[in-house]
Amino acid sequence: SSVTEFTVPENISEIGNGAFQNCTNLTSVTFTTNEEGFCNVWNIGNNAFQNTALTRIDLPAGVSSIGSSAFDGCGDATAITLPESVSAIRPYAFSGCSKVTTVTFEGSQEAWSKISIGTGNNVLDQVTFLQATEGGDDYLSFRWLNYGENGWEENQHPADREVHAPAGLHLYGVFYHNHWDEATG
Repeated sequence: SSVTEFTVPENISEIGNGAFQNCTNLTSVTFTTNEEGFCNVWNIGNNAFQNTALTRIDLPAGVSSIGSSAFDGCGDATAITLPESVSAIRPYAFSGCSKVTTVTFEGSQEAWSKISIGTGNNVLDQVTFLQATEGGDDYLSFRWLNYGENGWEENQHPADREVHAPAGLHLYGVFYHNHWDEATG
């Protein structure tokens, strides 16, 4: 297939089994989301993106189920982002994603522990949590947590991570590499 990029339309609620399987030129998929960042796609079927050339796997809020081998063989992917809405990751969904160095879950450790994760998803062992905690009436504070050899550890250097603020949330500054910068705008 010659398709290199695809935008999932707003009216789609499911990516069917094998929908993009073996589309070896497909490097980017964008999910259409509403103002709150949610998409209508709740299910990504078995083998849906198997053996594609995706460079990132960024799933938006709303996705709850990821089918067996859905992203198996996405050997060019370097990062995976999973929304807190995910409740099931079927066997081998992310098998063969050998270049992935960053796995981010946009929820808490508690929410992660409730996800049904099938075998063959070893890449998810390196998950980092974006855990939001209330910081007052109009802002949130964020803590990055990694699960490493010594259990849960706070990530002190999240410079390669992005924080996407909900509409109406004011960002007053950014902390990175032990340095605070005032945000503009």
